[in-house]
Amino acid sequence: MDLNKIAQAYNLGKIKNSTKLNGGINQTFSVTADKPQEKKYIFQKFNDALLDLCGTNRLMVAERWTENCEKVDSVLEGESFSTAKPLLQNKKFCYFENEEIWRVFEYIENDGENKQNEETIFQAGCALGRFHKIFQKNKLNTDYAIPHFHQALYYLKKLENLFKENSEKAKGVVLEFQFIRENIKNNLLPDNLSTFLLHGDPKLDNFLFKDEELVALIDLDAIMRGSNYLDIGDGLRSWCKIDYQFKNNLFVAGVEGYGEGYGEKIDQDLALRATKLITLELAVRYLIDYFEEIYFNWDRKKYKTAAEHNLFRVQKYIEYFNTIKL
Repeated sequence: MDLNKIAQAYNLGKIKNSTKLNGGINQTFSVTADKPQEKKYIFQKFNDALLDLCGTNRLMVAERWTENCEKVDSVLEGESFSTAKPLLQNKKFCYFENEEIWRVFEYIENDGENKQNEETIFQAGCALGRFHKIFQKNKLNTDYAIPHFHQALYYLKKLENLFKENSEKAKGVVLEFQFIRENIKNNLLPDNLSTFLLHGDPKLDNFLFKDEELVALIDLDAIMRGSNYLDIGDGLRSWCKIDYQFKNNLFVAGVEGYGEGYGEKIDQDLALRATKLITLELAVRYLIDYFEEIYFNWDRKKYKTAAEHNLFRVQKYIEYFNTIKL
């Protein structure tokens, strides 16, 4: 797709430059356009496999998802909490051409690569706690959550079926499959936890910092309802991982930050269990894509196939899981 066509659709003039950003699922670009004045934006192409999880009308799903982002942004703006705003074109958020679906967000100035230290993790935890507190008070209705997201046993069942249906390919991942199946069941969360509106993907890359001060929380596509410990575990899974080693000091910083933002302390043991659970859930999703090869982006320069890259991810996440302890 010519990015200039997208710029024209959103009345942004001509593109001066563009940079492809790292992303696990969607294709994302930082773009500088010249109308009404030279300014940066984020252009993002939806992954079709992600949209297909929610229905057959991809454009409708993309539009409704982006409407969710705008709804959440409106609430957060009233609480002096920044996130990326989606732009409209022809009264719609999404642009469709040549079977591709794109959208555009305002760009938020930031440091680029985040520093992973106690101070930044404390700030991330504090922001996530504030997010949950805001939506505990505001009962916002959102549509089109990703089906079965953070339902670990659903993913495990899907993996078991793929294992049976692809016996030849399954031979290469028997040990990984057995390890995940045993340990995921040992780290499930209690059924009686309170339900919150969740961010759904609070990895460190989705927190933007400027001069090491947190300025925004972005990427609201995975908004869903569930226990706040799912978000806490997902955040800590990302925040505490350095070279696939779990860092206790970052865990403590994240837990303390969350308590500061939410207004009360959380159960540290439950937070650790949630971290283990989400780590294995992600390993399951990578192993599913080892079989399907349709969901996660992969490095074509380093690996011959998506399956090879996904298997590497699975093995590294198992390695990481084994270091998660206090």
